[in-house]
Amino acid sequence: MNLDKLKELRESRGYTQQMLSTYINMSTSTYNDKEKGKTSFKIEELEKIAKLLGLSKEEIFGLLDLD
Repeated sequence: MNLDKLKELRESRGYTQQMLSTYINMSTSTYNDKEKGKTSFKIEELEKIAKLLGLSKEEIFGLLDLD
């Protein structure tokens, strides 16, 4: 999973880790661990992130090399 792309997308749209973690209902430290690759995102979490970032599920999965 290419998590650097997720960080780039998040930052380019002006979102902090805290904002995304709140949106997907998890602690900021848990989100930070997931964005750093220490633990994995659930599909449902990535779908919510995609929606917030204005991407389709297919786009975010492709960008993160999940296809």
